[in-house]
Amino acid sequence: MPQLAAAHYDQLRSYLRASGMAVGLLVNFGRERSDFRRIDWPPAKPTRKPRG
Repeated sequence: MPQLAAAHYDQLRSYLRASGMAVGLLVNFGRERSDFRRIDWPPAKPTRKPRG
């Protein structure tokens, strides 16, 4: 498989929600060079800069 598709990300997010786990890895061995992505669930909220 040349690249990871949106459906792969969606499937991993579903597994993370169902399992209660916070981190998952998508790994693609179908390329010349292996590729991986770390997925956090729930997605991290952006941090704000303190006012001052």
